[in-house]
Amino acid sequence: MTTIHDIASKANVSKSTVSRVLNHHPYVSQENRQRVLEVIEELNYVPNSIARSFRLMKNKTIAVIIPNLYHSFFSLLASGISKELRTQGYKTMISESFYNAENEKAILEMLKFKEIEGVILCSIENDWELIEEYVHYGPLVLCNEFHEEATIPVICYDERGATTEGLNHLLNQGHTRIGFCYDVSNSPLQQKRRESYEQTLHQDFQEAKKWIYPGCFTIKDGMNVVKQLINQPQSDRPTALFTGSDYVAAGVIKELKQRGFDVPRDFAVMGYDDHQICLATHPTISTIHIPIDQLGVYTAKTLMKILYEGTPLEGEVKTFEGQLIMRGST
Repeated sequence: MTTIHDIASKANVSKSTVSRVLNHHPYVSQENRQRVLEVIEELNYVPNSIARSFRLMKNKTIAVIIPNLYHSFFSLLASGISKELRTQGYKTMISESFYNAENEKAILEMLKFKEIEGVILCSIENDWELIEEYVHYGPLVLCNEFHEEATIPVICYDERGATTEGLNHLLNQGHTRIGFCYDVSNSPLQQKRRESYEQTLHQDFQEAKKWIYPGCFTIKDGMNVVKQLINQPQSDRPTALFTGSDYVAAGVIKELKQRGFDVPRDFAVMGYDDHQICLATHPTISTIHIPIDQLGVYTAKTLMKILYEGTPLEGEVKTFEGQLIMRGST
């Protein structure tokens, strides 16, 4: 069994330094802290006191990792998860990764050291090979994200089908030049959304590449997209935008109207998620309804089943369907 002495010896530091790192003491140099943490990971060390206390008393805390709280989708998803966990007597620790792999890994380390009982990953920042190493320390569940190699429960929605339905609605309205907004490229689900865009447009995709706008999260991002596209000749602009977010769609509509364009006559705008903001714009926003609350509740119940019943972790996939909601913007 690995001891503090083993770690100190391998990291070439004192045992007191190792102890300070384990207890999150601030007075340790960053260099020594990093070296100790690397050795702890290499030797797969779990402090006896933590392991012993975990066996004696559950801390009833579940970590929910989301990219950030200002993204309305993730704040609603985290709320749904938290409400269900509370009914089961569990606390929720909401942790923002800010799309940073190290931040995500730090929470997974808490599972390893038994500071939490389980983790719900609502986004993926690390390679699956790294995430899979933590399956041995406690239950992990993927929510909203999808990974083909996942050996744990996956609760998501049909990203490809929902995107195709929204794009087909725009095509049926007579639009052939359709712009596309998305947030991050490293998300497997965002990749599926883009693949659906490419496949749905078929031969038109080569031309449509110039109408792809990454990094779109907010109302301001939507406004900036409009500023980019109006610099193109009218004959070379898209006539419709699949924004991937209701808030981005709201920004697009706001900027278009300020510049004298009519929505949907000059530009059709399709949102995504079906947030309340869809009803606050003029025109109201056509969108894809995503059952966010159902995603959260089902995910929490899945994790509870693993904890209460000892259900083995398996790569079972539960998929919810999106629904096209037609309103004034298309």
